[in-house]
Amino acid sequence: MTESSELSKYMILHPFYSPFFNRRTKVITVTNFLKSGMRTIFVSNTFYPAILPEKGQLVSLTATTSNISDKIRETISKINEIVLIDPHETKIDNNYVSYGKIEKFTLPDALFDFYIEMLNLSISLKPPVVYAKEDHGKVRYIPISTERYFHVKTRNSYGRDEADFTFNIILLKFTEDSFRRARRKSVFSFGTKGIETVEVDASFISFSGREPDLVPIMLTMEYGIYKDLSQLGEGLYVGQVYTIYHIVHNGQERMEKNLLVGLAFYDYSVDSIAAFANLKVKYEKITAIGSINREILNNLRNKVMYGLPESMPDISSEHKWRKYYEKDGVTNYIFLSPKFGMRLLKAYVAFPQYRSMIGSMITCADPITTLIEFMNEVEKTGFYNGNLVDRELYNLLQD
Repeated sequence: MTESSELSKYMILHPFYSPFFNRRTKVITVTNFLKSGMRTIFVSNTFYPAILPEKGQLVSLTATTSNISDKIRETISKINEIVLIDPHETKIDNNYVSYGKIEKFTLPDALFDFYIEMLNLSISLKPPVVYAKEDHGKVRYIPISTERYFHVKTRNSYGRDEADFTFNIILLKFTEDSFRRARRKSVFSFGTKGIETVEVDASFISFSGREPDLVPIMLTMEYGIYKDLSQLGEGLYVGQVYTIYHIVHNGQERMEKNLLVGLAFYDYSVDSIAAFANLKVKYEKITAIGSINREILNNLRNKVMYGLPESMPDISSEHKWRKYYEKDGVTNYIFLSPKFGMRLLKAYVAFPQYRSMIGSMITCADPITTLIEFMNEVEKTGFYNGNLVDRELYNLLQD
């Protein structure tokens, strides 16, 4: 394992699997010594789409060796494992290489749940803009984020390809018709062979107009994800959606693909929907604070629940990393800052001597209050509960 002083400078990387549209190819002309003249060769690099959770940024990580590629591929969708890298920018926007500096670490169940919660919260609090595209008299709705975006332009022996990429956490609604109308489809990627997927119709919350609305979306997913989803059945889910759009192959535009790459349980509480309610959020060092009219929140829940078996309208959420209080019809939310949460996890990995302390603070009954007290005490005295705290740990959390 890398030393703490170096590892604390790494960043958590959340890679996910996209079986297609994952290569950049350069065209190089070289001298042909056997025959007079020149010849053209294609040099291809595989990249993995990923989120840098501390920044909430979508990036592509170029795998320069098979060893790096193997490490990333082994970690994707692996329960309880996180990846840390020392990222280095390249000349391509939002593209990084690691120069082999990659560490994998297994978290306890409770801390991995915390990791997924912070990842989903960081992105859902910054919802996408919904782009309406009309095609042959029909309108398709595409979730797009300018904060989570990169572009790929490539060329290979099959021709020229270009596409835009974005990533969002959105609240998805599936009905019985979604599964009844599901269809298998072979998808082609930048000249490669077809990949078998399942396409499913769903809907998601849009805030493009004055009032929130549910708009249709067609999701493409691998069969394994579809099988798990279909067994769970109709309902609301927190979906990680990787969208490839403005796809152009040899000058001809192709239909966008909304890839469902991850799925989490939605507990049906009114307060869990707040993260998707387009809150105006103020970010502080340890917390993120937002407010919303309670009536708007209730109406939003009723809208997305319409047509589904009704659950208890007053069901409460058990998330410990969020507090709320009501005043004059307004619900005020205090979330643990996702950026601070990711730094906590990085500190947990980088400083083994403090793992018990950090784990206890994250999983205690009131982590927000506990972590604020911890940061205040260490800043004032350098101690917490009578124990001296390494200044490097505090600085990592403070950055």
